[in-house]
Amino acid sequence: MSAPRKRAATAEEGDLEPASNKHRVVESQKPVLRLREAGNGPFDARSELTFQFCDTPVSNIRVVNNSADLCKLVVEQTAKGMATQRSWLRQPRAEWIAQMVKELRPPQRKLLRQRHHDLQTRAREVEEADEFDRWSLTAEFASHVLDLWFEGRSLEDVLERTKELGQMGEDAAEGFILEGDLLQELAMAKDIDFENELLPMIKKLSVPSDDVAVYRVRQENCFLQEQRFSMPVKEVQPQDRLGSLNTTWNYAKNPKSGVALLDEFHDSVRSALTECQACRLNALMYMIWKFPHYVTSYHQDTHVPPHHTIYNQVSGVSVFHFLPVLVGLYVTYVGRRNVDTLASVLKQLDTLRIGSIATLCPGHLAFILPFGSHGVWVPSPAYNPGLPEFKVSVIRAAEIFLQPMLQHSRDRLKNATWNVVLDMSEEERSDLNTFIETQESLRKRLDLSASDWLWFARMACKQMQEEEDALRRVQESDDSDGEESTAGH
Repeated sequence: MSAPRKRAATAEEGDLEPASNKHRVVESQKPVLRLREAGNGPFDARSELTFQFCDTPVSNIRVVNNSADLCKLVVEQTAKGMATQRSWLRQPRAEWIAQMVKELRPPQRKLLRQRHHDLQTRAREVEEADEFDRWSLTAEFASHVLDLWFEGRSLEDVLERTKELGQMGEDAAEGFILEGDLLQELAMAKDIDFENELLPMIKKLSVPSDDVAVYRVRQENCFLQEQRFSMPVKEVQPQDRLGSLNTTWNYAKNPKSGVALLDEFHDSVRSALTECQACRLNALMYMIWKFPHYVTSYHQDTHVPPHHTIYNQVSGVSVFHFLPVLVGLYVTYVGRRNVDTLASVLKQLDTLRIGSIATLCPGHLAFILPFGSHGVWVPSPAYNPGLPEFKVSVIRAAEIFLQPMLQHSRDRLKNATWNVVLDMSEEERSDLNTFIETQESLRKRLDLSASDWLWFARMACKQMQEEEDALRRVQESDDSDGEESTAGH
């Protein structure tokens, strides 16, 4: 268990600083969060379940008065990420993931081996895709390793491993609140009206489609989702538990979106990072909008290679709960399976003062680090009279790639063996030899040429794949496990 994080006393050293007066609202507000909504029908008698952090410390503040200060922060945290990547990088060959593979039980290893075969057979699908697609697939494989490793383990087990990995301690941080003169350029505060302001912006960012991707968390468990779907922009209406994480604009394809809120943010961030050689701004910018009671479960952003993220809370309120990466992923793992367990685990973490809280109000900035995890909650003013009244939470987000790691991942993922992420086991070699011997025997019995055999094998594989895909779709529909978007902001 980690001790409470300490704040440095001075800003002259470019280090952490106590909150200023304008952030006292952040210090004082730890809103009530809803985990489960009360049942609405005669046969749905579930009770409401809420939670409020009490002992978790407020996130540290970093002062950035100019572009040089921001660049210094990026360089500093990029160097930290490079030095510690073996213990946080969500890739199968990373040391901490490879060690977990070794610790899996035989039935789990068999499941993982099937995933590995699937990753390799999907190679043709992404052969022409860019490295971001390949990165996402290998990160997804590493995520499966973590889920298997979590099976049967307690919070105490996870905390012990977290300490061994160096993900906890007084010097650990997963995110900061940004303060200083640079906020005048990067931050904006505005009470955005849904009908007259937000909807027109969504329409412009959805071009050429008329649809927008939205998600709605379930009533019985805020870590699960009713379904992932798109809807026509004209049909979007304010409703609790609804949000969009993928309303974006790619500035590499078009330098202007026509949405001043996002265009100005892109230009300001790009200008502030002009002299920073340690990073590269992702051309894809996000406008994240959510209504009260929407929750993004704890995650490490792995939809693209490692990056820092700058969040500007423009309208409404968001509660960011930062946790060590392994702890946060475990909270999501248990929370999706049982909301009462979620409440219990959050209470334990709060009592132990693990992680930190940043309650962002309009005009605030947060800086998210790639080697931590975070959950994001949109509290309801109805449950929190002390919060500013709002109808919708709107955030602008910019992703800043760690340039050395971006280049390394690109080089690795261009390799023909990018999707060979596990060494072949002795059992696998034995199975392969048996398979080859069986097929050779079949060829002789049916008098098949090599091309005949290949034709039959492809036809049989196609049929089996179709059957598996149909079964998987049914399982995914039943499970609806709440996986949120490529970007889990």
